[in-house]
Amino acid sequence: MRIPLLIAFTFLATLAASGPARLAAATPTSPLPSLGLPAEGKWNFHNGPEYPGAKGKVTLAANTDPALADDPLVQTLATLSYDFTNGGRYVAAHTPTDIPDGTEEIRVRVTSAAAGPVSIRITDATGQTLTLQTAYTQEGEWQTLRFPLTGKIKNHFGGKNDGNIHFPIKKLALLVHKGGRATPAGSLTFTKFTLL
Repeated sequence: MRIPLLIAFTFLATLAASGPARLAAATPTSPLPSLGLPAEGKWNFHNGPEYPGAKGKVTLAANTDPALADDPLVQTLATLSYDFTNGGRYVAAHTPTDIPDGTEEIRVRVTSAAAGPVSIRITDATGQTLTLQTAYTQEGEWQTLRFPLTGKIKNHFGGKNDGNIHFPIKKLALLVHKGGRATPAGSLTFTKFTLL
């Protein structure tokens, strides 16, 4: 009986000694600075499941792009990868937020190897979802996309469903669309949301 007890004791002692080290190694690093949205939460990926087939992911990393080195407000870059090879019409990166009344425009800086349609989809205080679309055209360069929030917005559903934004905006998504792209797979990097 002494040998099994000795083995068990040795195993427990080893586990106790290695446990804290393993926990320390698994502890996440400090979160990256936000991309500029108020009350910005975690960014998540959405594959547009109503049109099956799209794949992708969203990743965040510290800014190491020399083209943005002169802008101290750009500390974090988010990259939305997409693959429409097997179908789908769009993918999105989305986050909770709290954009206040009086905001008339949202701007965001983006870059990609491929031009194509990009939109933002916002959810207002009533649960209404509204979509504003533009296009990224400066392949390989950083471009500021502008999304005006004034007036009635044509593309909307849910909530009050009247095309008017009822502040505060509680959720924001950045969408990459399949249409008009030369290749079905790629990525778009974005940063520095600005509210005007």
